Amino acid sequence: MYETAEDLARLQELIDDSARRASPGLRASFGLPEQSLSAAQVVRRCDGVFQVVLATVTAAGEPRCAPVGALFVHGRLYVPTTAGSFRARNLAARPALSLSLAGDDGFALVAHGTGELVTPADPGFGEVEDAQSAARGTRVGDWGQGLFVRARLGSLFTYARDPKSYPPAEPAPAAGSAGPARRS
Repeated sequence: MYETAEDLARLQELIDDSARRASPGLRASFGLPEQSLSAAQVVRRCDGVFQVVLATVTAAGEPRCAPVGALFVHGRLYVPTTAGSFRARNLAARPALSLSLAGDDGFALVAHGTGELVTPADPGFGEVEDAQSAARGTRVGDWGQGLFVRARLGSLFTYARDPKSYPPAEPAPAAGSAGPARRS
């Protein structure tokens, strides 16, 4: 895990606030908040690189979605891509995005917000690239103009058919500790 206790607290606040603001239909459909996972359970379930569907918006206002890899680092979602990809160009001009995951294991995640392009010149790029490399054995820096999309989420909804079957993550290191814990 790369999440500190502070990272998990921030992510938990987003999950709780999203559940409170959810429409009655979404609350009923996702069984919120009873069938929502905690932040620790989410990052444990989504350890390493996991598949999501990322939706962006074209210049004509048309939605575009594609399956992509994503990963959590410090409780934030990142998507590896290249500067020349349609998703990166769409997000540079119109940052709105949505992400969704529907797992065969009865888990779902839906997130909405904006995307920020993170280049090799940005602080923290190296840590995200190291996490990507540890999970997949690839580095976006080897893709030419590799970068990451950092999702700045306004809402994050989770669903688990059986939330108790998802163990929480190991205790997170305290903020400012000697370094990130390795994902297990």
